[in-house]
Amino acid sequence: MHNGDIRTTDETARRAAVLMLVLAMAGMSFWLPQLKAVMSGLLTGDPDPVFINRDFANYWLSGRQALAGDIEPLFFKDQYQELLEQTFAQGAMETRNWSYPPHFLLLTAPMGFFSYRAAYLLFECLSLALFVWACFVTWLQWRQSSENVAGPSGPPTSFPAAILFLSCFVVAQFYIGQNGFLFGGLFLLALAWRQTKPIACGLVLALLTMKPQLGTLFPFLLLAERNFGAIFWTVAFTLLLFALSVAAFGFESWELFISETLSYQQRVMREWSGVFLYMMPTFFAALRATGLTASTALLVHLMIALPVGICVLFFNRWVARKVIVRARKSFGRCITRLLVVGSPQTVRDLTAALSREPWSGYDVIGACIPGPLSRTHLAIPGFGKIPVFGDETMVADAVAASECHAVAVAATESFHGKGLRDLSWDLEKFDIDLLVSPGVIDVAGPRLHMRPVAGLPLVHVEKPQYHGAKKFQKRFFDIGFSA
Repeated sequence: MHNGDIRTTDETARRAAVLMLVLAMAGMSFWLPQLKAVMSGLLTGDPDPVFINRDFANYWLSGRQALAGDIEPLFFKDQYQELLEQTFAQGAMETRNWSYPPHFLLLTAPMGFFSYRAAYLLFECLSLALFVWACFVTWLQWRQSSENVAGPSGPPTSFPAAILFLSCFVVAQFYIGQNGFLFGGLFLLALAWRQTKPIACGLVLALLTMKPQLGTLFPFLLLAERNFGAIFWTVAFTLLLFALSVAAFGFESWELFISETLSYQQRVMREWSGVFLYMMPTFFAALRATGLTASTALLVHLMIALPVGICVLFFNRWVARKVIVRARKSFGRCITRLLVVGSPQTVRDLTAALSREPWSGYDVIGACIPGPLSRTHLAIPGFGKIPVFGDETMVADAVAASECHAVAVAATESFHGKGLRDLSWDLEKFDIDLLVSPGVIDVAGPRLHMRPVAGLPLVHVEKPQYHGAKKFQKRFFDIGFSA
Protein backbone atom coordinates (compact mmCIF):
# COMPACT_ATOMS: atom_id res chain seq x y z
CA MET A 1 0.00 0.00 0.00
CA HIS A 2 1.30 3.42 -0.87
CA ASN A 3 1.53 6.20 1.70
CA GLY A 4 -0.70 8.38 -0.47
CA ASP A 5 -3.41 5.73 -0.34
CA ILE A 6 -3.16 5.58 3.45
CA ARG A 7 -3.53 9.34 3.73
CA THR A 8 -6.52 9.23 1.40
CA THR A 9 -8.19 6.52 3.48
CA ASP A 10 -7.58 8.34 6.77
CA GLU A 11 -8.70 11.66 5.31
CA THR A 12 -11.93 10.11 4.01
CA ALA A 13 -12.63 8.60 7.44
CA ARG A 14 -11.98 11.92 9.17
CA ARG A 15 -14.33 13.71 6.79
CA ALA A 16 -17.05 11.14 7.48
CA ALA A 17 -16.54 11.56 11.24
CA VAL A 18 -16.73 15.34 10.98
CA LEU A 19 -19.89 15.01 8.86
CA MET A 20 -21.55 12.94 11.58
CA LEU A 21 -20.57 15.58 14.14
CA VAL A 22 -22.07 18.29 11.94
CA LEU A 23 -25.30 16.29 11.66
CA ALA A 24 -25.39 15.95 15.44
CA MET A 25 -25.00 19.71 15.79
CA ALA A 26 -27.70 20.29 13.18
CA GLY A 27 -30.17 18.37 15.32
CA MET A 28 -29.46 20.44 18.43
CA SER A 29 -32.89 22.05 18.32
CA PHE A 30 -34.39 18.61 18.95
CA TRP A 31 -32.01 16.90 21.32
CA LEU A 32 -30.55 19.82 23.28
CA PRO A 33 -33.75 20.60 25.29
CA GLN A 34 -34.13 16.91 26.17
CA LEU A 35 -30.46 16.59 27.08
CA LYS A 36 -30.79 19.74 29.21
CA ALA A 37 -33.77 18.28 31.06
CA VAL A 38 -31.94 15.00 31.67
CA MET A 39 -28.80 16.80 32.89
CA SER A 40 -30.91 19.00 35.16
CA GLY A 41 -32.54 15.91 36.64
CA LEU A 42 -29.17 14.26 37.18
CA LEU A 43 -27.66 17.31 38.86
CA THR A 44 -30.59 18.52 40.95
CA GLY A 45 -32.83 15.46 41.32
CA ASP A 46 -35.78 17.46 39.99
CA PRO A 47 -38.47 14.97 38.87
CA ASP A 48 -38.91 16.65 35.51
CA PRO A 49 -41.39 14.67 33.34
CA VAL A 50 -38.85 14.62 30.51
CA PHE A 51 -36.24 13.12 32.83
CA ILE A 52 -38.70 10.61 34.29
CA ASN A 53 -40.22 9.52 30.97
CA ARG A 54 -37.10 7.73 29.81
CA ASP A 55 -36.71 4.09 28.84
CA PHE A 56 -34.45 3.74 31.85
CA ALA A 57 -37.55 4.01 34.04
CA ASN A 58 -38.35 0.44 32.98
CA TYR A 59 -34.97 -0.88 34.08
CA TRP A 60 -34.91 0.92 37.42
CA LEU A 61 -38.46 0.00 38.37
CA SER A 62 -37.91 -3.63 37.40
CA GLY A 63 -34.82 -3.67 39.61
CA ARG A 64 -36.81 -2.39 42.58
CA GLN A 65 -39.55 -4.95 42.00
CA ALA A 66 -36.99 -7.75 41.68
CA LEU A 67 -35.42 -6.81 45.02
CA ALA A 68 -38.86 -6.59 46.60
CA GLY A 69 -39.76 -10.05 45.29
CA ASP A 70 -42.80 -8.74 43.44
CA ILE A 71 -42.16 -9.00 39.70
CA GLU A 72 -45.64 -10.14 38.67
CA PRO A 73 -46.93 -6.61 37.86
CA LEU A 74 -44.16 -6.25 35.25
CA PHE A 75 -45.89 -8.71 32.93
CA PHE A 76 -49.36 -7.12 33.01
CA LYS A 77 -49.55 -3.92 31.02
CA ASP A 78 -52.26 -2.11 33.03
CA GLN A 79 -50.76 -3.03 36.41
CA TYR A 80 -47.32 -2.00 35.21
CA GLN A 81 -48.53 1.39 33.94
CA GLU A 82 -50.28 2.06 37.25
CA LEU A 83 -47.14 1.05 39.14
CA LEU A 84 -45.06 3.47 37.06
CA GLU A 85 -47.34 6.41 37.80
CA GLN A 86 -47.48 5.60 41.51
CA THR A 87 -43.71 5.17 41.83
CA PHE A 88 -42.81 8.40 40.04
CA ALA A 89 -45.83 10.39 41.28
CA GLN A 90 -46.62 11.34 37.72
CA GLY A 91 -50.22 11.24 36.58
CA ALA A 92 -49.43 11.26 32.89
CA MET A 93 -46.58 8.85 32.36
CA GLU A 94 -45.93 7.81 28.78
CA THR A 95 -47.39 4.43 27.87
CA ARG A 96 -44.78 1.79 28.60
CA ASN A 97 -44.62 -1.94 29.03
CA TRP A 98 -42.05 -4.48 30.19
CA SER A 99 -40.90 -6.42 27.12
CA TYR A 100 -37.78 -8.25 28.33
CA PRO A 101 -37.34 -11.91 29.32
CA PRO A 102 -36.95 -12.70 33.03
CA HIS A 103 -33.18 -13.23 32.95
CA PHE A 104 -32.75 -9.53 32.10
CA LEU A 105 -33.85 -8.90 35.69
CA LEU A 106 -30.50 -10.36 36.78
CA LEU A 107 -28.88 -7.20 35.34
CA THR A 108 -31.50 -4.68 36.44
CA ALA A 109 -31.85 -5.93 40.03
CA PRO A 110 -28.69 -4.13 41.29
CA MET A 111 -30.14 -0.82 40.07
CA GLY A 112 -32.86 -1.10 42.70
CA PHE A 113 -30.30 -0.38 45.43
CA PHE A 114 -29.84 3.19 44.16
CA SER A 115 -32.06 6.20 43.65
CA TYR A 116 -33.39 6.81 40.14
CA ARG A 117 -30.90 9.64 39.55
CA ALA A 118 -27.86 7.70 40.78
CA ALA A 119 -28.89 4.52 38.95
CA TYR A 120 -29.42 6.46 35.69
CA LEU A 121 -25.98 8.04 35.85
CA LEU A 122 -24.29 4.80 36.92
CA PHE A 123 -25.96 2.71 34.21
CA GLU A 124 -25.23 5.15 31.38
CA CYS A 125 -21.60 5.70 32.41
CA LEU A 126 -20.80 2.02 32.91
CA SER A 127 -22.55 0.92 29.72
CA LEU A 128 -20.85 3.76 27.79
CA ALA A 129 -17.48 2.57 29.10
CA LEU A 130 -18.34 -0.96 27.94
CA PHE A 131 -19.35 0.35 24.52
CA VAL A 132 -16.16 2.39 24.06
CA TRP A 133 -14.04 -0.58 25.14
CA ALA A 134 -15.91 -2.85 22.72
CA CYS A 135 -15.35 -0.31 19.94
CA PHE A 136 -11.63 -0.31 20.76
CA VAL A 137 -11.43 -4.12 20.75
CA THR A 138 -13.23 -4.29 17.41
CA TRP A 139 -11.13 -1.48 15.92
CA LEU A 140 -7.90 -3.10 17.16
CA GLN A 141 -8.83 -6.42 15.56
CA TRP A 142 -9.75 -4.63 12.34
CA ARG A 143 -6.40 -2.87 12.33
CA GLN A 144 -4.50 -6.11 12.90
CA SER A 145 -6.37 -7.89 10.10
CA SER A 146 -5.71 -4.93 7.79
CA GLU A 147 -2.01 -5.11 8.58
CA ASN A 148 -2.04 -8.80 7.76
CA VAL A 149 -3.41 -8.24 4.28
CA ALA A 150 -2.00 -4.79 3.51
CA GLY A 151 1.25 -4.74 5.46
CA PRO A 152 2.20 -2.81 8.60
CA SER A 153 1.89 0.50 6.75
CA GLY A 154 -1.83 0.21 6.28
CA PRO A 155 -3.80 0.66 9.52
CA PRO A 156 -7.34 1.93 8.95
CA THR A 157 -9.13 4.83 10.53
CA SER A 158 -7.80 6.17 13.83
CA PHE A 159 -9.78 5.24 16.94
CA PRO A 160 -10.71 8.85 17.90
CA ALA A 161 -12.13 9.33 14.40
CA ALA A 162 -14.21 6.17 14.82
CA ILE A 163 -15.64 7.43 18.13
CA LEU A 164 -16.31 10.83 16.58
CA PHE A 165 -18.21 9.04 13.84
CA LEU A 166 -20.52 7.61 16.54
CA SER A 167 -21.13 10.96 18.21
CA CYS A 168 -24.81 11.10 17.15
CA PHE A 169 -25.45 7.69 18.65
CA VAL A 170 -23.64 8.55 21.90
CA VAL A 171 -25.61 11.75 22.45
CA ALA A 172 -28.95 10.13 21.62
CA GLN A 173 -28.40 7.15 23.90
CA PHE A 174 -27.47 9.31 26.86
CA TYR A 175 -30.57 11.50 26.84
CA ILE A 176 -32.95 8.69 25.82
CA GLY A 177 -31.71 6.48 28.65
CA GLN A 178 -31.85 3.37 26.48
CA ASN A 179 -29.74 0.20 26.63
CA GLY A 180 -28.00 0.82 23.29
CA PHE A 181 -24.57 1.20 24.91
CA LEU A 182 -24.95 -2.13 26.72
CA PHE A 183 -26.26 -4.27 23.88
CA GLY A 184 -24.28 -2.42 21.21
CA GLY A 185 -21.09 -3.17 23.12
CA LEU A 186 -22.05 -6.83 23.56
CA PHE A 187 -22.86 -7.06 19.85
CA LEU A 188 -19.43 -5.71 18.88
CA LEU A 189 -17.62 -8.02 21.32
CA ALA A 190 -19.47 -11.04 19.92
CA LEU A 191 -18.33 -10.11 16.42
CA ALA A 192 -14.75 -9.51 17.55
CA TRP A 193 -14.38 -12.65 19.69
CA ARG A 194 -16.31 -15.24 17.69
CA GLN A 195 -13.16 -16.65 16.01
CA THR A 196 -10.53 -16.18 18.73
CA LYS A 197 -12.38 -16.48 22.07
CA PRO A 198 -15.28 -18.94 21.78
CA ILE A 199 -15.95 -19.06 25.54
CA ALA A 200 -16.10 -15.26 25.91
CA CYS A 201 -18.14 -15.06 22.71
CA GLY A 202 -20.59 -17.62 24.11
CA LEU A 203 -21.04 -15.58 27.29
CA VAL A 204 -21.62 -12.37 25.34
CA LEU A 205 -24.14 -14.05 23.01
CA ALA A 206 -25.96 -15.51 26.01
CA LEU A 207 -26.29 -11.99 27.44
CA LEU A 208 -27.59 -10.80 24.06
CA THR A 209 -30.56 -13.16 24.42
CA MET A 210 -31.84 -10.61 26.94
CA LYS A 211 -32.69 -8.62 23.81
CA PRO A 212 -33.97 -11.56 21.72
CA GLN A 213 -34.14 -9.73 18.39
CA LEU A 214 -30.34 -9.28 18.61
CA GLY A 215 -29.47 -12.69 20.02
CA THR A 216 -31.27 -14.53 17.22
CA LEU A 217 -29.10 -12.98 14.49
CA PHE A 218 -25.87 -14.74 15.38
CA PRO A 219 -26.80 -18.46 15.10
CA PHE A 220 -27.00 -18.13 11.31
CA LEU A 221 -23.55 -16.52 11.18
CA LEU A 222 -22.00 -19.12 13.48
CA LEU A 223 -23.54 -21.98 11.50
CA ALA A 224 -22.27 -20.52 8.24
CA GLU A 225 -18.78 -20.29 9.76
CA ARG A 226 -19.11 -23.78 11.30
CA ASN A 227 -18.14 -22.23 14.61
CA PHE A 228 -19.52 -25.02 16.77
CA GLY A 229 -17.35 -24.09 19.76
CA ALA A 230 -19.01 -20.69 20.09
CA ILE A 231 -22.42 -22.30 19.55
CA PHE A 232 -21.79 -24.79 22.37
CA TRP A 233 -20.73 -22.12 24.87
CA THR A 234 -23.63 -19.88 23.86
CA VAL A 235 -26.12 -22.65 24.58
CA ALA A 236 -24.35 -23.52 27.84
CA PHE A 237 -24.32 -19.94 29.17
CA THR A 238 -27.89 -19.32 28.00
CA LEU A 239 -29.08 -22.36 29.93
CA LEU A 240 -27.11 -21.12 32.94
CA LEU A 241 -28.81 -17.72 32.78
CA PHE A 242 -32.17 -19.44 32.43
CA ALA A 243 -31.45 -21.59 35.49
CA LEU A 244 -30.32 -18.56 37.52
CA SER A 245 -33.48 -16.64 36.59
CA VAL A 246 -35.67 -19.59 37.58
CA ALA A 247 -33.81 -19.91 40.88
CA ALA A 248 -34.14 -16.18 41.59
CA PHE A 249 -37.63 -15.40 40.29
CA GLY A 250 -39.33 -18.76 39.85
CA PHE A 251 -40.47 -20.60 36.76
CA GLU A 252 -43.73 -18.64 36.88
CA SER A 253 -41.82 -15.59 35.59
CA TRP A 254 -41.19 -17.37 32.30
CA GLU A 255 -44.78 -18.57 32.11
CA LEU A 256 -45.97 -14.97 32.52
CA PHE A 257 -43.45 -13.73 29.97
CA ILE A 258 -44.70 -16.19 27.36
CA SER A 259 -48.41 -15.90 28.10
CA GLU A 260 -48.67 -12.15 28.82
CA THR A 261 -45.66 -10.22 27.51
CA LEU A 262 -45.23 -11.96 24.17
CA SER A 263 -48.97 -12.01 23.49
CA TYR A 264 -49.14 -8.29 24.27
CA GLN A 265 -46.27 -7.62 21.86
CA GLN A 266 -48.23 -9.41 19.16
CA ARG A 267 -51.29 -7.29 19.90
CA VAL A 268 -49.14 -4.18 19.66
CA MET A 269 -48.02 -5.12 16.17
CA ARG A 270 -51.55 -5.97 15.05
CA GLU A 271 -53.77 -3.43 16.80
CA TRP A 272 -51.83 -0.29 17.60
CA SER A 273 -52.16 2.70 15.27
CA GLY A 274 -51.41 6.41 15.17
CA VAL A 275 -48.01 7.83 16.09
CA PHE A 276 -46.68 4.40 17.12
CA LEU A 277 -46.56 3.27 13.50
CA TYR A 278 -44.51 6.31 12.49
CA MET A 279 -41.89 5.36 15.07
CA MET A 280 -41.19 2.11 13.18
CA PRO A 281 -39.03 2.79 10.08
CA THR A 282 -40.21 -0.34 8.26
CA PHE A 283 -42.24 -1.02 5.15
CA PHE A 284 -44.70 -2.99 7.30
CA ALA A 285 -45.39 0.05 9.50
CA ALA A 286 -45.76 2.29 6.44
CA LEU A 287 -48.41 -0.06 5.03
CA ARG A 288 -50.19 -0.20 8.38
CA ALA A 289 -50.22 3.60 8.49
CA THR A 290 -52.05 3.65 5.16
CA GLY A 291 -54.91 1.66 6.72
CA LEU A 292 -54.06 -1.91 5.72
CA THR A 293 -54.67 -4.68 8.21
CA ALA A 294 -51.70 -6.30 9.92
CA SER A 295 -52.06 -9.58 7.98
CA THR A 296 -52.25 -7.83 4.60
CA ALA A 297 -49.40 -5.47 5.44
CA LEU A 298 -47.20 -8.38 6.54
CA LEU A 299 -47.97 -10.35 3.37
CA VAL A 300 -47.17 -7.39 1.10
CA HIS A 301 -44.09 -6.64 3.16
CA LEU A 302 -42.76 -10.18 2.68
CA MET A 303 -43.62 -10.23 -1.02
CA ILE A 304 -41.53 -7.10 -1.55
CA ALA A 305 -38.86 -7.34 1.14
CA LEU A 306 -37.79 -10.93 0.43
CA PRO A 307 -36.90 -10.53 -3.28
CA VAL A 308 -35.46 -7.06 -2.67
CA GLY A 309 -33.34 -8.41 0.17
CA ILE A 310 -32.01 -11.26 -1.97
CA CYS A 311 -31.18 -8.87 -4.83
CA VAL A 312 -29.45 -6.46 -2.45
CA LEU A 313 -27.47 -9.35 -0.95
CA PHE A 314 -26.16 -10.47 -4.34
CA PHE A 315 -25.52 -6.86 -5.39
CA ASN A 316 -23.51 -6.19 -2.23
CA ARG A 317 -21.50 -9.36 -2.83
CA TRP A 318 -20.81 -8.29 -6.41
CA VAL A 319 -19.75 -4.80 -5.31
CA ALA A 320 -17.54 -6.22 -2.55
CA ARG A 321 -15.77 -8.51 -5.02
CA LYS A 322 -15.24 -5.59 -7.42
CA VAL A 323 -13.81 -3.45 -4.62
CA ILE A 324 -11.46 -6.22 -3.49
CA VAL A 325 -10.27 -6.90 -7.06
CA ARG A 326 -9.65 -3.19 -7.61
CA ALA A 327 -7.80 -2.93 -4.29
CA ARG A 328 -5.60 -5.86 -5.28
CA LYS A 329 -4.83 -4.67 -8.81
CA SER A 330 -4.48 -0.94 -8.18
CA PHE A 331 -3.23 -0.57 -4.62
CA GLY A 332 -1.79 -3.95 -3.63
CA ARG A 333 -4.21 -4.39 -0.75
CA CYS A 334 -5.94 -7.58 0.46
CA ILE A 335 -2.98 -9.64 -0.75
CA THR A 336 -1.84 -12.97 0.68
CA ARG A 337 1.97 -13.12 0.84
CA LEU A 338 2.91 -16.62 -0.36
CA LEU A 339 6.06 -18.67 0.25
CA VAL A 340 6.43 -21.49 -2.29
CA VAL A 341 8.23 -24.77 -1.52
CA GLY A 342 9.23 -26.95 -4.47
CA SER A 343 11.67 -27.60 -7.27
CA PRO A 344 12.79 -24.63 -9.40
CA GLN A 345 10.49 -25.62 -12.26
CA THR A 346 7.38 -26.10 -10.12
CA VAL A 347 8.06 -22.82 -8.33
CA ARG A 348 8.35 -21.07 -11.71
CA ASP A 349 5.12 -22.66 -12.97
CA LEU A 350 3.12 -21.76 -9.88
CA THR A 351 4.50 -18.21 -9.67
CA ALA A 352 3.88 -17.56 -13.36
CA ALA A 353 0.31 -18.89 -13.11
CA LEU A 354 -0.50 -16.68 -10.12
CA SER A 355 1.12 -13.61 -11.72
CA ARG A 356 -1.20 -13.96 -14.73
CA GLU A 357 -4.19 -13.45 -12.42
CA PRO A 358 -3.22 -10.73 -9.92
CA TRP A 359 -6.85 -10.43 -8.79
CA SER A 360 -6.60 -13.89 -7.21
CA GLY A 361 -4.93 -12.24 -4.22
CA TYR A 362 -1.64 -14.17 -4.01
CA ASP A 363 1.80 -12.57 -4.18
CA VAL A 364 4.81 -14.91 -4.24
CA ILE A 365 7.48 -13.32 -2.06
CA GLY A 366 10.03 -16.15 -1.87
CA ALA A 367 10.79 -19.84 -2.21
CA CYS A 368 12.40 -22.79 -0.49
CA ILE A 369 14.03 -25.16 -2.99
CA PRO A 370 15.01 -28.73 -2.01
CA GLY A 371 18.59 -29.76 -2.55
CA PRO A 372 21.96 -28.07 -1.99
CA LEU A 373 21.66 -24.31 -1.54
CA SER A 374 23.42 -22.93 -4.61
CA ARG A 375 21.41 -19.77 -5.31
CA THR A 376 20.00 -16.79 -3.47
CA HIS A 377 17.38 -15.84 -6.08
CA LEU A 378 15.26 -17.62 -8.64
CA ALA A 379 14.43 -15.97 -11.96
CA ILE A 380 10.78 -16.22 -13.08
CA PRO A 381 10.15 -15.41 -16.78
CA GLY A 382 7.77 -12.45 -17.05
CA PHE A 383 7.78 -11.91 -13.29
CA GLY A 384 11.32 -11.13 -12.15
CA LYS A 385 13.41 -12.60 -9.36
CA ILE A 386 12.24 -13.95 -6.03
CA PRO A 387 14.53 -14.65 -3.05
CA VAL A 388 15.41 -18.22 -2.09
CA PHE A 389 15.40 -18.70 1.68
CA GLY A 390 16.91 -22.18 1.76
CA ASP A 391 15.83 -25.80 1.30
CA GLU A 392 12.77 -27.71 2.50
CA THR A 393 14.19 -28.03 6.04
CA MET A 394 14.28 -24.25 6.51
CA VAL A 395 10.61 -23.47 5.82
CA ALA A 396 9.87 -22.38 9.40
CA ASP A 397 12.82 -19.99 9.42
CA ALA A 398 11.78 -18.67 6.01
CA VAL A 399 8.25 -18.01 7.28
CA ALA A 400 9.61 -15.97 10.18
CA ALA A 401 12.00 -14.05 7.92
CA SER A 402 9.56 -13.32 5.11
CA GLU A 403 6.45 -12.63 7.27
CA CYS A 404 4.33 -14.52 4.76
CA HIS A 405 0.66 -15.34 5.25
CA ALA A 406 0.65 -18.79 3.64
CA VAL A 407 2.98 -21.57 2.48
CA ALA A 408 2.31 -23.37 -0.82
CA VAL A 409 3.96 -26.75 -1.39
CA ALA A 410 4.30 -27.28 -5.15
CA ALA A 411 4.57 -30.74 -6.68
CA THR A 412 7.89 -32.13 -5.45
CA GLU A 413 9.34 -35.52 -4.60
CA SER A 414 11.00 -34.15 -1.46
CA PHE A 415 7.71 -33.95 0.42
CA HIS A 416 5.90 -37.22 0.97
CA GLY A 417 2.99 -37.74 3.36
CA LYS A 418 5.04 -37.68 6.56
CA GLY A 419 6.97 -34.62 5.38
CA LEU A 420 3.77 -32.65 4.81
CA ARG A 421 2.45 -33.72 8.20
CA ASP A 422 5.66 -32.61 9.94
CA LEU A 423 5.58 -29.32 8.03
CA SER A 424 2.00 -28.64 9.12
CA TRP A 425 3.06 -29.21 12.73
CA ASP A 426 5.99 -26.83 12.34
CA LEU A 427 3.70 -24.12 10.96
CA GLU A 428 1.09 -24.33 13.73
CA LYS A 429 2.90 -21.75 15.88
CA PHE A 430 2.76 -19.18 13.04
CA ASP A 431 -1.02 -19.33 12.51
CA ILE A 432 -0.70 -19.30 8.72
CA ASP A 433 -2.27 -21.36 5.95
CA LEU A 434 -0.71 -24.37 4.25
CA LEU A 435 -1.57 -24.92 0.57
CA VAL A 436 -0.64 -27.94 -1.54
CA SER A 437 -0.45 -27.71 -5.34
CA PRO A 438 -0.91 -31.18 -6.91
CA GLY A 439 0.74 -30.12 -10.15
CA VAL A 440 -2.39 -30.64 -12.26
CA ILE A 441 -2.80 -27.81 -14.77
CA ASP A 442 -5.24 -26.88 -17.54
CA VAL A 443 -8.04 -29.00 -16.05
CA ALA A 444 -11.51 -27.51 -15.58
CA GLY A 445 -12.56 -27.06 -11.96
CA PRO A 446 -15.68 -29.29 -12.08
CA ARG A 447 -13.49 -32.25 -13.10
CA LEU A 448 -11.40 -32.10 -9.90
CA HIS A 449 -12.64 -33.83 -6.75
CA MET A 450 -10.86 -34.40 -3.44
CA ARG A 451 -11.45 -37.92 -2.14
CA PRO A 452 -9.79 -39.02 1.12
CA VAL A 453 -8.83 -42.69 0.78
CA ALA A 454 -7.01 -44.61 3.53
CA GLY A 455 -5.97 -41.33 5.10
CA LEU A 456 -4.58 -40.01 1.81
CA PRO A 457 -6.10 -36.92 0.10
CA LEU A 458 -6.43 -38.13 -3.49
CA VAL A 459 -7.31 -35.67 -6.25
CA HIS A 460 -9.63 -37.46 -8.63
CA VAL A 461 -9.73 -36.11 -12.21
CA GLU A 462 -13.04 -36.91 -13.84
CA LYS A 463 -13.38 -37.68 -17.53
CA PRO A 464 -14.44 -34.70 -19.67
CA GLN A 465 -18.19 -34.60 -20.12
CA TYR A 466 -20.02 -33.06 -23.07
CA HIS A 467 -23.69 -32.17 -22.95
CA GLY A 468 -26.13 -30.51 -25.34
CA ALA A 469 -24.54 -28.42 -28.10
CA LYS A 470 -21.01 -29.16 -26.88
CA LYS A 471 -21.60 -32.90 -27.45
CA PHE A 472 -22.52 -32.32 -31.12
CA GLN A 473 -19.62 -29.88 -31.55
CA LYS A 474 -17.19 -32.47 -30.24
CA ARG A 475 -18.65 -35.19 -32.49
CA PHE A 476 -18.59 -32.93 -35.57
CA PHE A 477 -14.96 -32.01 -34.82
CA ASP A 478 -13.94 -35.67 -34.45
CA ILE A 479 -15.63 -36.73 -37.73
CA GLY A 480 -14.52 -33.70 -39.73
CA PHE A 481 -10.85 -33.77 -38.81
CA SER A 482 -10.48 -37.58 -38.77
CA ALA A 483 -11.26 -37.80 -42.51
